[in-house]
Amino acid sequence: ADSWLRILIYGPCTHPIITYGDKTIELTSVLDPGILLEISSYPWARRVVDSLNVNRRTEVIGDTLYLDQIKFPAGTDMDITWTCTGADATTQLYLLWREAYNVV
Repeated sequence: ADSWLRILIYGPCTHPIITYGDKTIELTSVLDPGILLEISSYPWARRVVDSLNVNRRTEVIGDTLYLDQIKFPAGTDMDITWTCTGADATTQLYLLWREAYNVV
């Protein structure tokens, strides 16, 4: 089944762009060093929030404007890339998901 995603970005980082398959998540965010940004498409926790508890949902731009659109399609292989400016050796991105199954 399709699988929802949770993305964690650890700053410093400016204007992160995450590409998976033919989909892109783009943000206008500027993360200071040590700030963690969470993008979650889990239905029970759809949000874009940082570790200072600032809602950054309005910083999502581009084609993927709705968090329910962010998911890995079932049975597909895809390349995942990301980029940002202002990064240094401490900048990190974690992409988290769980395999999902349809029960019949």
